[in-house]
Amino acid sequence: MAAPTFSPMSYETIVANWDTPQAVDWGLVYRTLGRYLREVIATFSRQNPAAVVYGMVIVHGQNWELSVHLNTEEGYGSMPARFRTQSNWPARTDAELLDALGRWYYDAWEFGLYEFECQPEVNAVNNVHYKLFDRLSTHPAASGEVDLPDHFLHACALAVAILESSPELRKIRRTADFEIRFFDANRHEWDTAFLMEAARRQAAGEGP
Repeated sequence: MAAPTFSPMSYETIVANWDTPQAVDWGLVYRTLGRYLREVIATFSRQNPAAVVYGMVIVHGQNWELSVHLNTEEGYGSMPARFRTQSNWPARTDAELLDALGRWYYDAWEFGLYEFECQPEVNAVNNVHYKLFDRLSTHPAASGEVDLPDHFLHACALAVAILESSPELRKIRRTADFEIRFFDANRHEWDTAFLMEAARRQAAGEGP
């Protein structure tokens, strides 16, 4: 089954009517994010049919965005070259840099911020959320009654859980030890493990 038709324009129209934090339909938010992630991965699959991916990192960023990074074994081997363009670290050999960076330093991965490789309407959902939550964050209810960042983090986790069981993910070529890791706005994966367990149960219909 293909990803549901992605329609950020109609979504933006709905979102524009959410004038308070209490008005946000979080079910619609996470389902929209799930469709967004599925479309990003479908795009990757179409554009890189031969790529064999060992890892995917999905990052909930500081500006209410959800970003996607992927890497292959070939991409791992070329991480030092990309890292050198980003850093003024003292000169090191490739082997030393790979040992220091590890396999999950996604800022130097082969396929970073893949949402920007998609059609503009795909990444438009991130702009919709930025405008929405930037506006709602100044509402009095956002200072205590409604924890917008926490709600959005949960919505992102649910979207990742939707992707994990999607046909789009099954279609890409993956290594036997392939993993998806979800990082929160502070890039702390360890804070999301329990959250992802709950999200997977909810996405599977096993509980809230």
